[in-house]
Amino acid sequence: MKAARLHAGATALSIDEVATPEPGPGEVRVAIRRAFVAPFQVSLIAGGGGFVTPKRPFSPGLDGVGRVDAVGEGVAGLVAGERVYCDNFHRSGRVGAPDDACFLGNFAVGAESAAMLSRWPAGSFARMALYPAECVIPIDRDLACDDGVLTRLGWLGTAYGAFRKVGVHAGQDIAVLGATGAVGSSAVMVALAMGARRVHALGRREAVLDELAGLDSRVAAAKALPADARVHVAFTSIEGDDAAPVEAMLPHIRPRGALVVAASVESPMAVPLGLLLGNDIAIRGSLWFERGDIADLLAMIGSGVLDLSPVRLREYPLRDVARALEAVAARPSGLEQVVLRCDG
Repeated sequence: MKAARLHAGATALSIDEVATPEPGPGEVRVAIRRAFVAPFQVSLIAGGGGFVTPKRPFSPGLDGVGRVDAVGEGVAGLVAGERVYCDNFHRSGRVGAPDDACFLGNFAVGAESAAMLSRWPAGSFARMALYPAECVIPIDRDLACDDGVLTRLGWLGTAYGAFRKVGVHAGQDIAVLGATGAVGSSAVMVALAMGARRVHALGRREAVLDELAGLDSRVAAAKALPADARVHVAFTSIEGDDAAPVEAMLPHIRPRGALVVAASVESPMAVPLGLLLGNDIAIRGSLWFERGDIADLLAMIGSGVLDLSPVRLREYPLRDVARALEAVAARPSGLEQVVLRCDG
């Protein structure tokens, strides 16, 4: 089968012919149809960003959508031919388990992830990929949504999981910092689907802000929050080295509101403890999501509450993975989605 792999000493992927992996106990082999091309993969492949990766050669790639091809011994609830979403985030999760959280086939999160990355060293940039069964989530056969669009589920899940953790509910005012990127634009769409009264979409790229403003009359898109605006929850997916936009958001959060952090900046953030105490404001970090969140999102998409029709796909065949990476490195609109076609 074909796979895009990163070899020792290389800073670009090569398309290799490799053996089709056989699922062991508790594993599922998925025939990948579409794979999301995430911005971070550009620096991972180029050797930047400080990522701890599987031993080379390996195939990177997150957020695959495809069909179950084969199941290993002991796998229940998944059958060959079933349409599925593949979540690469995994950790042992047992009491006393090592700090082994990681994105399988991509990079370590926990300090003791080496064994996990070694066991599942391949991601979704391949014709077939192996996953632990718990990472494979069925998609209702009647869901009329393009496989390429559904590769955004990881980014939608990041937003939905963050909002769920701080108790977002209908009728609230939400601010999204970094709204013009893939995570931020996903957060805008999820906030609308969750019944927000007003979504302040904040970012630097005017053309993308205009796109976001066109999603719904409840979206107020701008480079900064108006001085008199107050929100119940602020969500940040800002990266880089400047914490100032996040610091500036804190006085805009209503009493008993929350700041939820889904990405980090390099510089330390000044936190006004008196403001947090006096207004009973929570600051919550949120890494990824629970797998039940994906079931919620699929139901929201199926009902039409979560409208993904504004998402525009830019698809490339697996053999053109280099062009796909160039496209995502050019920082497309958060409503554009760069996707690999792995089935042809």
